[in-house]
Parts: sequence; C-alpha cells; structure tokens
Amino acid sequence: MKQLSFLISFLLLFTNSFGQNSKEFEGKVYYEHTFIINDKSYDSIEVAKSFGASSIYIYSNGNFYWEAKGSDFQYEIYNSKTNLLVDKYSYSDSLKKIDVFEKYDSLISFEIKKNVDKICGYNCNVISVLLQSTKDKSKLKKQLFYSDRLYVNPNNFQNYRSYGNNRIYELIKSQPLRIIMQFEGLPIEIKMNAIRVTEEKVLDGLFLIDKSLIMN
Repeated sequence: MKQLSFLISFLLLFTNSFGQNSKEFEGKVYYEHTFIINDKSYDSIEVAKSFGASSIYIYSNGNFYWEAKGSDFQYEIYNSKTNLLVDKYSYSDSLKKIDVFEKYDSLISFEIKKNVDKICGYNCNVISVLLQSTKDKSKLKKQLFYSDRLYVNPNNFQNYRSYGNNRIYELIKSQPLRIIMQFEGLPIEIKMNAIRVTEEKVLDGLFLIDKSLIMN
C-alpha cells in the first residue's frame, strides 16, 4: 500500500510539473481585420483607421509587441518583467502608459466549445465571454478561437486585468487566432482573424520600453 501511495504521489507530481513546464509559444501571429457596421451614420473609413486593416502580434516569454497597419495606432508593448503596457500613436513621439493592473473588468460568464474550426492549420476551440467594466458598467462580448498547441503561461498575465485578460488566459492558456468583439452601445463588430502563424525565436530587445518616452 505504501508503494502504491508513493507511486500515485509521484505520478501527480510528475503530471503537475509537466503541465507547468510546457513549452510556451514564441513567434508571430499575422491578423487581418474586418468590421461589420450596423449603423450607416458611422464612417467605415474612420472605423478602419482607428483599428487598422491588419496587425502583427509578436510574443515571447510573457511579453508582446503588437504592431498595427493602416492606423493612427502604431504599436503596443507589454513587458511582464516591468509590468508596463504602453501604446504608440503616429501623431505623438511619446508613449502612452495604459493602466491594466488597477482597472478590473468582471468576467460575468463564459462558455467553451471544443474543436469548432481550423485556423492556419491549428484545430481550435472557442470561448465566448461576457465582460463588464467596473468603471461604467458597460458590457463587452468576445469570442476567442484558440489552439492548445500555442500554449501561453497564464501567470504572465495575472495582473493584466483590462478586458478580463487575466481571467481569460487562465481559461484558455493560449494565444487566440481569431478574436471577435462587440461593445455594448457600439453598432460595430470587430473581427481579427489570423492568416499566418510562425513559431520562431524572438529577440528580447523588441520588448524594451524607454521610460523616458512615457508621457506624464
């Protein structure tokens, strides 16, 4: 009995250790953006200019660099080592610090469906979430299609509370390949769909943030 108990304990320890040491995704995801506008009073050109026609998401070891194309918004950097998230816009030489650690968006509900689609050769599950802002109580619906093969350690996002990302990464543990968003009161559906994924080494220097450029 003691031997059996020891074997069970060993297997549990091995299983937990294996899960914690899973190899993280490192590389680039190329997204194409599309918009469905249900109100003709909204200028489709201005909407596209705000969000961009496409983007490249580069991830490594808890850090990301997200570069937009065709938008005033140029790029966003998240450095999990320094707990900084900054945005860069074309009309300013400064960086805008984004508060994602104090702001908390509540995860009201979620539903996961398995093996619903294949994106860029990856079999994907989908999670549908309903979030609510603690600031103005507005709601956001999101669908995220993700593959278990693109593992992301959720511990790297435990303080990233904006849009409920800390909770979502706990649930999916992966980099999404398709993101669909609908904001309450905004007659626009935003869709970001991966058209290419490359798993490759990324230089750490890409995620360095010059604090002297952050506006006060």
